[in-house]
Amino acid sequence: MRTDRGITFPLWGGPKIAKRFLGWGVALAVLALAPAFAAPALDPATGFIMAPDHARDLLHQCSRNTPQGVTGTWQPAAAQIADLETRLPSAVVQAQPDVRGGYGRQYADYVINGQKLIYVNAFPRGVLGDDFGKDPAVWNKATHQAVTVCDGGHDFFGVLYDPETKTFSHFAFNGFA
Repeated sequence: MRTDRGITFPLWGGPKIAKRFLGWGVALAVLALAPAFAAPALDPATGFIMAPDHARDLLHQCSRNTPQGVTGTWQPAAAQIADLETRLPSAVVQAQPDVRGGYGRQYADYVINGQKLIYVNAFPRGVLGDDFGKDPAVWNKATHQAVTVCDGGHDFFGVLYDPETKTFSHFAFNGFA
């Protein structure tokens, strides 16, 4: 024990050191638990790139805003879609924590104001049936026909992704009936 101005402190450093250790302990605990709270990874079999002739069909949603000013389409690299899919779950959780996991996705690649962006149309996995991602008819439907649902709540949403900056913008969630 040591005494400083009439206050007795233990030899390990007293309240100042205890606060420092407590702060580091909390930080380490948060880092250790972060994976437990992370959003689940997406199943690649439930994401579909829209056929170029049908990509603009995704712009006609009845319960949410969609991108405006589309002047063209382009073809993304597989690595760009893979990168988007690793980032999307945590971005969704930040934008709308009510969204349940396991959603399907349709991707359309738009040129807006000279930028190449990827639009994500997301919906509950069951919308396309139980054999989602396995049945060739489902694959054909998911790449040639826009999933459009009026209302449906937060499990239906759209968002733009910029593969250059690796950021999401303009989240739009469906309303509730």
